[in-house]
Amino acid sequence: MKKILILFLLFISASAMAQQNIQNTIKNAENGDFKAQYNLALAYHNGSQGLPKDTQKTIYWAEKSANQGCGQACNLLGIIYIRGEGTEKDLTMAEKWLKKGVEKNDTYCKYTLGQLYVSNEMKRYENGLKLLIPLAENGDMYAMNDIGLAYNDLGQNDKALEWLLKARYKGNETAILNLGNLYLKGINGFPIDYDKAASFYRLASESKDTYKAKIAKHNLPIAYFKLGDMLLHQKEFDDAVIYLMRAASNEDNPIPEAMRKLSACFRYGYGVEKDKTKEEYYLEEAAKFNDEIAMKILGL
Repeated sequence: MKKILILFLLFISASAMAQQNIQNTIKNAENGDFKAQYNLALAYHNGSQGLPKDTQKTIYWAEKSANQGCGQACNLLGIIYIRGEGTEKDLTMAEKWLKKGVEKNDTYCKYTLGQLYVSNEMKRYENGLKLLIPLAENGDMYAMNDIGLAYNDLGQNDKALEWLLKARYKGNETAILNLGNLYLKGINGFPIDYDKAASFYRLASESKDTYKAKIAKHNLPIAYFKLGDMLLHQKEFDDAVIYLMRAASNEDNPIPEAMRKLSACFRYGYGVEKDKTKEEYYLEEAAKFNDEIAMKILGL
């Protein structure tokens, strides 16, 4: 009971201190302290320190801080207008505030503005690369990834690969996933390589980021199937069966077309012994997953 009382008193004390801190922040912000103004804007943006989320108050205090030269406030405003968070999306306004932060040599503004310039919405690659490359040369792995994607958009895939691999070896998991996607789909002339795609997806599937891991686990069996199907056409049947098996038996995204092609392998003895039972099993499994050709063969 005594411990509970002590914990309760500590909680009350911490709450009172937090309330006092935010009151001090508000007072200092109203008195023109640009750091307090930015902190207040951030609190309204995140809905923290006992304050509700409020985009208009976020913008109000961030503008006051940014107009006094706070780069972090400029970056916050840029992000709000890029995303259209609680206000209308406005890339012109985003660019205006981010450029103001860049003039103050703010690193975050340089990155956000560079990322905006190389995005599909702006495609001002020269401007974006001028901002991102110095950051990447100083070790920013996120800038490396964005540079790689920008060069892929430009069709300069040797440079795209160079920068994405730099990001990958820095530990950027987004770059690993992007490499898998580029090798799988051959985006903008990137060389298709299903084996490399599978390798990068296997790496990405181990990510602690559940979203990235989920995408990788979904795409990995697609890479396996593409590789198996290619080997099947090249009459490298033993290896083809290995990858078709992996694609067909995957728990996250089983590929019905792989099941159907395995059925054909067991029918004709491609890389395996002929087996009528397994031929029928894989064909029925493909039909269960709504593979139209398998359903037609089975008369469904």
